Amino acid sequence: MLKLKSALLSLSVSALAIALFFPGALFAADESITVTTYYPSPYGVYREMRAQRMAVGDNYVSGSSYCWGGTCTNTIDTDADLVVEGNVGIGTVTPGAKLSVVGGDVIVGGTSRQASLATGTSLFELQDHYLALYSPGAPDQEKSWGIQASSAGQFLFQTYPQGKGTIANWMVVDRTGTTVDTVSFPSGNVGIGMSSPAAKLHVAGGDWTATSLSDAWNTPIARFRVASATYDGYLLLTDVYGGYTPALQSASSASTARNLTLNPFGGNVGVGTTTPAYPLDIKGADTDNAILARFYSNTGSRGSFGIRNGTTTNPTTYIGTLGGSEQLAIGTVNAERIRINASGYVGIANTSPGYLLTMEASGGGYYSVSDHSWHNGSSIRWKENIKPIPNALQLIMKLQGVYFKWKPKYGGSQDIGFIAEDVGKVLPQVVSYDPKASGFANGMDYSKITALLVEGVKEQQKEIEGLKAEIASLKFKIAEK
Repeated sequence: MLKLKSALLSLSVSALAIALFFPGALFAADESITVTTYYPSPYGVYREMRAQRMAVGDNYVSGSSYCWGGTCTNTIDTDADLVVEGNVGIGTVTPGAKLSVVGGDVIVGGTSRQASLATGTSLFELQDHYLALYSPGAPDQEKSWGIQASSAGQFLFQTYPQGKGTIANWMVVDRTGTTVDTVSFPSGNVGIGMSSPAAKLHVAGGDWTATSLSDAWNTPIARFRVASATYDGYLLLTDVYGGYTPALQSASSASTARNLTLNPFGGNVGVGTTTPAYPLDIKGADTDNAILARFYSNTGSRGSFGIRNGTTTNPTTYIGTLGGSEQLAIGTVNAERIRINASGYVGIANTSPGYLLTMEASGGGYYSVSDHSWHNGSSIRWKENIKPIPNALQLIMKLQGVYFKWKPKYGGSQDIGFIAEDVGKVLPQVVSYDPKASGFANGMDYSKITALLVEGVKEQQKEIEGLKAEIASLKFKIAEK
């Protein structure tokens, strides 16, 4: 009696299970089901259940409405072994999505590699297989997505065409061991802070204007870190004029700016040109008097320097100051040598020229536009140990004026003057010598010979006056006889 009751219970429960969970078996003769029960088995609880295919859901129980490859209202794909109408929960009794997994792994393909994972608690593992995510209502469209863990150790994010076209990688993560080597985006645009990127990398910052290094550091559009074992620097992409003037700033903190280098290993930098031919190649506007470059700290108070072109009728390049009252200084070894003031006066070794050309701070010469002539500095304020020139006439007699012809490389013209080396033997004060060629002169100051000539004329005049007196005396004596 006990055996018969168990058999009836097994048969009735089996029939119920078949009706509820395997409705296709009632409509498809080729299906086979094996159900193993153990007494006692109340409430339809079974230790093992096996089926070739299974459809689970309130609507799927109707074999006439849902069937595999038959002539019913809704045909189930013959490749589908399990279809579920509602949510599936694994590790949870309250699945909130089509598939909810709580507290364990999901292994797709192959055997579990849980022992090789760092924590042993991975939520999902892909082994040379795809995880496809399809657009709602259109699983066969090109808008579907896929994820693959490749045999090469790459993690691939892909556009998954569901049999149409070619699978394309849109993000590839490559690694060596546990270290991520590269993250690349082979195609498409990447947007940060916006939803429709218009470039390969499109970063949208906030409506913020940086007015200091601290602003640029704390609220940049982007911050790129360059770190080493010793140094830690950042390249900041910021905005300095409310979205109209993006700027680059190098820094290591909110209070420490760093140097910024372009092309340290070679190459040219172009501004306004796509084909720079020099280390710095600047192309300005093709208009008259257009400024090509400006260097300044505060125009009008600290000075500015600019380069601009000329006009089509006067194709010159202008180099100079741009402010109304600024002066231009040129120097060597960090010292000023030449100055041009706002009036156009030029000073050589003179920082406050008062004439068109002024030489030296004091005692030098200058060119005056009032009389259109050159003036040598000669004030008694700048002189001492003043003495008359003695024996001027004797010195003059030692000088030799000559006609000569310049060598071809120096013009080849006929001329008149002195030989500086000969003059130097008589008047070394008027000759300058070449420090690189001993015994040879560079030139002489002809104007200084004027003082010698004056004194020579005076000495000669004394002789003339003496001769005149002597002649007068002789005439007087002759007259007396």
